[in-house]
Amino acid sequence: MAKKSKGRNSRIVTIDAKGRVMIPAQLRRRFRFGEVVHLTAGSGPCILLLDKEQWNKLIKSYSELDPLVESDERNKLRMLEGYMEEVEIDQQGRILLPGHLTDYARISNRALFIRLSAWIEIWNPDLLNKKISRINNG
Repeated sequence: MAKKSKGRNSRIVTIDAKGRVMIPAQLRRRFRFGEVVHLTAGSGPCILLLDKEQWNKLIKSYSELDPLVESDERNKLRMLEGYMEEVEIDQQGRILLPGHLTDYARISNRALFIRLSAWIEIWNPDLLNKKISRINNG
């Protein structure tokens, strides 16, 4: 069940015992039941949820990297590709949050979904609130 958060583009949801979470209805309008979506590690730490088109655009943006030169961009690509999982949206609008991603994002029983322009971020609500407090308090 989704609880309203502070804005129309965010919702807090509960994770079930099997690690599944319902994508809030107002945030999943761009997805279809049965669609495979991409989950990966985002900065923050959070989990990024992208459809196939956005995932391909993101990965393509790294296609010109020189494989012989070490860089921050290569490290970002390693993180994106290394953590990525494809998951299917079931008939109830749920996805499975893989354990390695929930561990990375420090998410346990609740998750905060935030829709940004081209993707959705999934956060530990307490962690994001602390991050925002630090920003607001300068």
